[in-house]
Amino acid sequence: MPANSSWKTGNDADYVVKLIKFILTNNYFEFVNKIYLQETGTAMGSNMAPQYANLFMAKFEGDFLSSCPIRPLANYRYIYDILIIWMESEPQLKMFHERFNQFHSTINFTLNYSSTEINFLDTIIKLQNNEIETSLYQKPIDHPTYLKWDSFHPKHIKNSIVYSQAIRYNHICAKPMDMDEHLGHLRKTFLNQGYHPRTIQTKLQDQLEYQGIPCYITKLKKKTKQPDFLPSMCCLDSKGNKGFYKSSDWTKGEQCSLKGLTSGTVYRSGRYGRG
Repeated sequence: MPANSSWKTGNDADYVVKLIKFILTNNYFEFVNKIYLQETGTAMGSNMAPQYANLFMAKFEGDFLSSCPIRPLANYRYIYDILIIWMESEPQLKMFHERFNQFHSTINFTLNYSSTEINFLDTIIKLQNNEIETSLYQKPIDHPTYLKWDSFHPKHIKNSIVYSQAIRYNHICAKPMDMDEHLGHLRKTFLNQGYHPRTIQTKLQDQLEYQGIPCYITKLKKKTKQPDFLPSMCCLDSKGNKGFYKSSDWTKGEQCSLKGLTSGTVYRSGRYGRG
């Protein structure tokens, strides 16, 4: 940070803008004994890169959508990965995509679309019998390389990796049998990394009990009947208003009315009991 006190003149927003400009215009790096200056974008690995990318894409996305005569029914973005719900024709979707790629000289998107199933981040989203169902998505070339048990990391760190991954699987998989299958693969992965079977089983059981789910995959406790589950989808529109859409049966997936939704953030949650 420059020592010149003139940098701190003006309000806080001006000061932050000056700091951002300094970072973006001083991306020097060395390659084959030569010093280069990156002129476009931000340096990979920079602490501010994700925040900068989010700010840029939010402005870019907002400007583009405001110029479109035909827009998606719903639009959700994670940094530069975008999921939209398109209700118009396929030719209009392709025109929308082509227009999107022409809106900025260096920004281009790949279009993947389907009327029944789409992959978004680590989730498979399926539409079956007018119901939304989710499952875990892993790239075909993906080979998880979790921390090995014989590494010199504290034990609680290694335990938390099993626990956190199990929670992720729980949040994504809509059907208990599907989650059980993926947790089985996860167990084998950690066994290959040198984790003790009891350690893996204990952490899987902990996350299931934390989520309120009877531990039907463990032999340490008796199987219990699974109570009713009410998954829900909460959508926050551009004005911050919440809308909840619940289904009445865990085994049928989530039934969501998407009419009238605007751009916002979507997440899944669930709670046992009736209500």
